[in-house]
Amino acid sequence: HLLRYGLLTNNEEIVSKGESAVDFWCANALTDAGLPRTWYDVYPQPHWRNYNTFLRVASDGMSGALRAWEVLQKHGRTKPEWLRFCRGFGDWLTTHQNADGSWYREYTWDGKAVNESKLNTTHCIGYLIELAKATGERKYRDAALSAGEFCWKNVHLAFAYVGGTPDNPNVIDKEA
Repeated sequence: HLLRYGLLTNNEEIVSKGESAVDFWCANALTDAGLPRTWYDVYPQPHWRNYNTFLRVASDGMSGALRAWEVLQKHGRTKPEWLRFCRGFGDWLTTHQNADGSWYREYTWDGKAVNESKLNTTHCIGYLIELAKATGERKYRDAALSAGEFCWKNVHLAFAYVGGTPDNPNVIDKEA
């Protein structure tokens, strides 16, 4: 929002602040495995919190990074490293998708599943569709379709409740 506001009001100082925020995540968030770290603390000293990667949180954050890239593109600016960052997670998703089209709910930074519930697969679909549109790469679309088939069968038809709160799965609250 900061980036978009700066571009809409022609305020380069605000644009620079928005770019700096996205630059930080793009330069630092992806682990060697390709999963994004999602929790950075600045106090009392800056550090990554040792917190597993939950698909809902990662997909939300990566959707924001992709939207920021799209906003710049619409204003005639480019940041190819932002799109590379977004592809990094998309590539991780396509590589680690289960045979049934699902992903697990939670992973360690090295890509090992911690919580093997598959019902949060829904959270990746929108991101992958937007990434497919941005890149023109069919593999992201295909992964989203496969995930959609899994969700249709295992969430929709089963009428399964799926909450997205990382620290309290399937609780009925505003995040769900």
